[in-house]
Amino acid sequence: MVKICFSLGDTENALKFYNELLTYTTRAVTRNYSEKSINNILDKISNSSDTAFMERFYNITLTALEEQQNERLWLKTNLKLAKLWLDRRQYGRLNKILRLLHKACQNEEGEDDQSKGTHLLEVYAIEIQMYTETKNNKKLKVDIWSWDLFGSRRRNSITNL
Repeated sequence: MVKICFSLGDTENALKFYNELLTYTTRAVTRNYSEKSINNILDKISNSSDTAFMERFYNITLTALEEQQNERLWLKTNLKLAKLWLDRRQYGRLNKILRLLHKACQNEEGEDDQSKGTHLLEVYAIEIQMYTETKNNKKLKVDIWSWDLFGSRRRNSITNL
């Protein structure tokens, strides 16, 4: 119903049916099925030229996922939104999402959580693309810490990726 309403331009009913659908994701269907359904709908909505409607849709999704404590899907949805803002050259909105994603991929000590390595790679890839597109060479300078053979921490510098 969500896709039908959206295709017909009835955005209010699309949002209404989508809110109803989100209530089923915790109690009526498996996590995999709900993830596929949400992703299919978000893919369809992402083609909308109405940025305000699309943003509302993503915000509803992210809020519901946060309430359900579905961190993995929350991260994936934010990554999808970040890629969308990158494609649309909405760098201000993209920066906001990237800050959220960086924070979500950190452990209690404020360091990158290596258990979220795949997500971290995607975040850094999007960030590098953004800095490349905006020609922000200063931000493209990345310091990388590595361990040498003797277990000592040393710093390698990579510039202008």
